[in-house]
Amino acid sequence: MDEIASPDLTAQHPKGEWVSKSDLVGFLRCPYAFWLLDTGQIRSWQALGWPSPQPRHQGLQVRHEEVLEIARRSLPARIRGFVLDSRVFRNDDRKILGRPDGVRITDGTLFPVVIKVTGEDDIPRTDELALAFYWLVLKPYQEVGEPERRGYVIALPRWLLKFGPQHLQQPDMFDEILAMGRPKVRRVRLRRELFDEVLATCEAIRRARRDGVKPRICKCPYCDSRPKIVRAAMKAKDLTCIWGIDRRRAASLERLGVHSYADFLDGDADQLVQQCGVSPRTMAGWQAHGRSYEERRAVYFGEDRLKFQDMLVFDLEYQGLTIGDDSRIWLIGICAVVSGRQKYEFLWADSPLKERRNILTLFERLEKSGRMPVVTWSGRTADLPQLRNAMTRLRIRRSCHALFARHIDALAFLCSNMRLPIPAFGLKDVAEYFGIARESGVADGREANVMYRQYREARGKEKTSLRRELQGYNRDDLRCVAEIVGRLASV
Repeated sequence: MDEIASPDLTAQHPKGEWVSKSDLVGFLRCPYAFWLLDTGQIRSWQALGWPSPQPRHQGLQVRHEEVLEIARRSLPARIRGFVLDSRVFRNDDRKILGRPDGVRITDGTLFPVVIKVTGEDDIPRTDELALAFYWLVLKPYQEVGEPERRGYVIALPRWLLKFGPQHLQQPDMFDEILAMGRPKVRRVRLRRELFDEVLATCEAIRRARRDGVKPRICKCPYCDSRPKIVRAAMKAKDLTCIWGIDRRRAASLERLGVHSYADFLDGDADQLVQQCGVSPRTMAGWQAHGRSYEERRAVYFGEDRLKFQDMLVFDLEYQGLTIGDDSRIWLIGICAVVSGRQKYEFLWADSPLKERRNILTLFERLEKSGRMPVVTWSGRTADLPQLRNAMTRLRIRRSCHALFARHIDALAFLCSNMRLPIPAFGLKDVAEYFGIARESGVADGREANVMYRQYREARGKEKTSLRRELQGYNRDDLRCVAEIVGRLASV
């Protein structure tokens, strides 16, 4: 990288002014977690939601240096001008600095390069913003006046996560890895709005360092697992306590003069609709949620009601295209609720043939249940699409009309018709609100998938134990859905 002058980093960088790309990405992920990390109150692994300094799935991790090495060795020879030699650059006028994964040098112009391990064709907005940030960082090093604003993303296939440094040291093995597919080089045009957002975010970071950041409800890995943040936001009547208002939308509403959910209760609905630029139905949901907090009870605002007690609940456990595994619905749980009694059935699949039989069995149970409502939790966006995909993959020619006609998504019903005095409507959150205890120690679907991979490799008592744990997790979900629907019907 001799063509590029090394920047002088001996000068002091006042922390309150200088912004790095890591600062930018961390702030965009969550301003509160960034502020805690930036002020030394938490460590970087805590901000990422890890329970310890080591990643949860360390065996599947490839270090960034290894990613760079894979990219260096696997880029096609026809692609010239790429220098993948990560080093720090800085822009003294903007007070920004960063370490791109590399640059492409063309006619005296330095175009930033980032390297990603991804299974997606689309380029995430965070990568676009990173390229725009690096473009600004590299501006003092450009030899031409106004070069085209662009950058490059080198996308390495996600399955490379299977391979560690030991494979990179074996030429034959590395050639076999590359035979599975080479990296894709994507050219990205950098639009003006990307630069506007980068500069605005840099200023927001500097304000955060001056003024601090208040805790808000968000789904970042740090905040999502800390009840004290939720309690602090609820005590402050923060806008993020309202279903459908994330921290970005909350910031926009604050700029419009709406500073807490109490403002929804005090204001005129029609005026608020105009002021906030939302539909009357959205505002009705926001106001209903505010009333539920104030009155500490469930509040209806929609027209639909649940008018049944008997039901057939089903829940799928599945994995998508993951490392070393095919897509599969590996467990179908069914709970028939008749006259208050719950009867469970669990259909396991360790092969495509068994998966096919289980899906056909599910349809048999649906047919035998007559006109009983078929209930899921978030089935519109999770279970039903997975079922459709599996039927296509397994070539099951079966009509889904009866299932869809009788299907009730309990989460969709809740979101469309009522509000509870809690900020999140996940299955565990709603179950906890209604005092429905869970017995399984499995945290979520991701942990269940990790355990299922362990189950497939296990033998004897370990296999039996893992199966029992996973079945207990699925049973908990089925029971919670059935009992929640009963509570919602009686509100």
